[in-house]
Amino acid sequence: SGKITVLTKFNSLSYTVVSSTDFTVETNEPVITSFTPSTGPVGTVVTITGKNFSTVASDNTVMMSGLPAIVTSSTTNQIVFTVPGGATSGKITVLTKFNSLSYTVVTSTDFIVN
Repeated sequence: SGKITVLTKFNSLSYTVVSSTDFTVETNEPVITSFTPSTGPVGTVVTITGKNFSTVASDNTVMMSGLPAIVTSSTTNQIVFTVPGGATSGKITVLTKFNSLSYTVVTSTDFIVN
């Protein structure tokens, strides 16, 4: 993302022109923006919010403490799962498919198991 620069020649002179606004490159990579709640015991239902998740629940694998969680539903912007038995506090990892590619995304903050 950024300004677009054009280098050109006109009447034997060289010119450089830079756009006044930025061009934004968007990717299709999944992104996690938040999750709620941020704390809870084993069995807590958690909603991850973001973008570019698979809409097929079974194409999304959620891991906590290296343990797979049960994904109950998913949309392009949300994944709902249950905190698995044996999970401890830490980051949530999502393995998802989008446009036939596989991605791994990790939360920036920890879920606190209490």
